[in-house]
Amino acid sequence: MYAVIQSGGKQYRVSPGQTVRVEKLQGEVGSEVKLDPVLLFAQNEEIQIGQPSLSDVSVSGHIVEQGKAKKIIVFKMKRRKRYRRKQGHRQLFTAIKIDSIENNIGNVENNIDDMEAKVDSIENKVETTENRVETTEAQVETTEAKVETTEAQVETTEAKVETTEAQVETTEAKVETTEAQVETTEAQVETTEAKVETTEAKVETTEANVETTEANVETTETTETTKEKE
Repeated sequence: MYAVIQSGGKQYRVSPGQTVRVEKLQGEVGSEVKLDPVLLFAQNEEIQIGQPSLSDVSVSGHIVEQGKAKKIIVFKMKRRKRYRRKQGHRQLFTAIKIDSIENNIGNVENNIDDMEAKVDSIENKVETTENRVETTEAQVETTEAKVETTEAQVETTEAKVETTEAQVETTEAKVETTEAQVETTEAQVETTEAKVETTEAKVETTEANVETTEANVETTETTETTKEKE
């Protein structure tokens, strides 16, 4: 945004925030001034040209300095007349900082445009928020599905653990049964061994009896033989 103003018979192009030096104006440092006439006003791609000036555009600022420019030398001479004049000059100036450029006609349109831009921005933010909400809801649904899957897996694992525990208990029962059977078998073996030992003792007793009988038989035969000889 910029404007072209006229002051002191000169034209200046000014923008908000710019400091410009113009021909001396009445006023103290810090006082507000309005610069007119405004010959041209431009904003974005829109340009308004005054014929000769724009009454609806105003440029305002405040004085930041009242001073003199650098000295210049004014020297006059006429040849062969022995005429020479030398004079110094410092032009007075007023430095003004431009505060604002206001377009009274365009303000309403600008405000409308600004409001429309704000509405568009808000709509875009709403759409973005809705998209984020939808994304979040989808993520929540996905998370819930994962949680359900995890719970199902946990239940399956627990069932497997219970089955395994039951199998372990069954195996332990079988082991105990087998150990009992082993103990019974060992007892039967011990009983059988005792019977075998008893049988062997009987056999030994029978053999001793047989030997005794044989000895008795031999003794009887010897006795009979002796009797026969007598």
